[in-house]
Amino acid sequence: MSETPMTLEQREQIAALIGDAKPATTGLVQQTAKSVHDRAVHEHPTWEDLYCLNLVSWMGERMGPVLRRLLDAEARVAELEAERHTTNEALSDAAETLRANRDRIAELEAAPTTVYRAEHPDSGITLGHYGTGAAARAHCEAEERRAWSSSSDLRFDWIEDDEDRVAELVVTAGQNEESTTGYIVTALELASEYDEGADA
Repeated sequence: MSETPMTLEQREQIAALIGDAKPATTGLVQQTAKSVHDRAVHEHPTWEDLYCLNLVSWMGERMGPVLRRLLDAEARVAELEAERHTTNEALSDAAETLRANRDRIAELEAAPTTVYRAEHPDSGITLGHYGTGAAARAHCEAEERRAWSSSSDLRFDWIEDDEDRVAELVVTAGQNEESTTGYIVTALELASEYDEGADA
C-alpha cells in the first residue's frame, strides 16, 4: 500500500527546513541510488566501516536537493489530483447534459408528426398550425363565434373527410338550418427529410 501523500502543511514544513536547495538533477538522483546500492552490497569489515561512512556523508550532504525534487514531485501530484477532480466533475456534467439531450431527442422523435392547419381558404386566411386537431378547431370556432351578434344559440359541428384529412366547420344558429362557415382544419404530415421530387 502506498504512503499517504504529504499535506500542504507538511510540504511547507520540509521546504522551510531545507531552505533554498535547488532540485536534484537526474544525474545526482542516479548517483545517490548507486551510493545506496554500494553501501548495501559491499563487504562490511568488522572494524570501523569508513567506506559506508563516506557514502553516508556524501549522500547526507546532497539530501537537500533530493528532498527539494521530492517536494516538487509531491506538489505536482497534488496539482494533477486537483485537475483530475475538476475533469471528473466536468465529465459528470457533460454526461448529465448528454443524458438530458438524449431524453429530449427521444421525446422529439416520439412527438406527433402531424400538425393541424386552421384556415378559411375562401378568404385566404390561415389562422395557425397546432399540434392537436382540437386546438385548431377551437380557433376556428372562436373566429366564427365573433361573426355573430349573439353566440348563445350557436351549435358547431364538424364534417370530416377521412380520405383528404380535412374537417369542415358547420354552424347552426337557433332553429335555422345548418350552414357552412368556410373554416376548415387540415391534418398535415410533417416530412422527416427533404424530397426534391415532391415539389415537382
